[in-house]
Amino acid sequence: MVHGMNYFQLATDPRDDQYGRLSAAVLGALREAVRYRLDRGETKASIAERIGCDRSQLSRALNGRVGNLTLRTISDILWAVEHEPEDFKAHPYEEISSNYVCRAPATIKANAAPANVTASAMPAGTVVVRTLEIA
Repeated sequence: MVHGMNYFQLATDPRDDQYGRLSAAVLGALREAVRYRLDRGETKASIAERIGCDRSQLSRALNGRVGNLTLRTISDILWAVEHEPEDFKAHPYEEISSNYVCRAPATIKANAAPANVTASAMPAGTVVVRTLEIA
């Protein structure tokens, strides 16, 4: 405990974290595109019919309960709701945040350290994802 704040460690794999961020971004965009059509009176059943699946399959895909969405499935959903994919961009970690350091698989430390603690002050091999304050 430092300055009344708790620290904790999570064992995680940076590769899995990367997949999680990408999945969240893709699923978020798909849900937003489908929501756009639903707000205009379309149904999930009609969208699903357009891509040749049933409503429950579409719902599972949108909720991330399908093993791996293929690029084809993502494209089919966007086509069915008449949305065009926009820029797919990938940025080097160092351009995303000065707080984000990614090295070989290591322990992630999520902490509520004072703002003046930098990634360079962390032990070698530490991956700092974000700082969290735990009440």
